[in-house]
Amino acid sequence: MGTISLLTYIIAVTAAFVIGRMSMKHPIPLSMYELQELRKERTNSIYQRIEKSKNRIMDFALENGTVTNDDVEDLLLVSDSTAGRYLYELVLEGRLWRRGDSSSTHYIPAGYELVDEDEAV
Repeated sequence: MGTISLLTYIIAVTAAFVIGRMSMKHPIPLSMYELQELRKERTNSIYQRIEKSKNRIMDFALENGTVTNDDVEDLLLVSDSTAGRYLYELVLEGRLWRRGDSSSTHYIPAGYELVDEDEAV
């Protein structure tokens, strides 16, 4: 009798463990309101991350007087297209001005004019 109850106990504990693990992998479905709130939080955190990145670009530009696409790639460890998108958004917001041609494009903080070293003498 003792062996059967011990075996039953082991099976019950194992079953409870397995059921508990399975329920952790499949949480209770969320309501539509909860899903909308999670989406809002996620979207807000993405926008905050983008704004933080653009602020870092502006700090770099103010400190150095200019910033290029390559500078942004190195500063934020992002792709060429992401760096370009950040710079484009900063130009649209009026925070940066674009200077140069397609081969030597650089950006300067709005209201900040670069002084050419040859002209400064």
